Amino acid sequence: QQVQQVPVVFSALNHFCAEVCRRGGSVLDNMRDRLREALGIDGNVLVGLIPNLSNIIEEYQGAADTSTLTAPELTGQAAFMLLLFCSRQLIRTISCPEHPAVLLLDDMQWADELSLQLLEAVTTDDEIK
Repeated sequence: QQVQQVPVVFSALNHFCAEVCRRGGSVLDNMRDRLREALGIDGNVLVGLIPNLSNIIEEYQGAADTSTLTAPELTGQAAFMLLLFCSRQLIRTISCPEHPAVLLLDDMQWADELSLQLLEAVTTDDEIK
């Protein structure tokens, strides 16, 4: 019997989001503004995999001016493509030349398929600095 785990990449992003929340103040406010602009309503797609992200973007469903908006309900390949898109947008937003995001990879032979596909999408994305 195999234990279902959150893909390691999302676990690392969850830790990053927790650190942003811990810092608070202008760091949190700046990241909130940047992530809301980059992800929009689709940011909610990542909240199930990155729970601490909801503390930063404060899920749009609760916002007064967007209360009728919800992330699209997709399945199959469309859902997977949206997940990859949002993940790349998140990493583009949190990584910049002044503050690069560094992900140390070890024991890649144990990586799950989703993490491998996400890593491929991220490492081949020319817009990620």
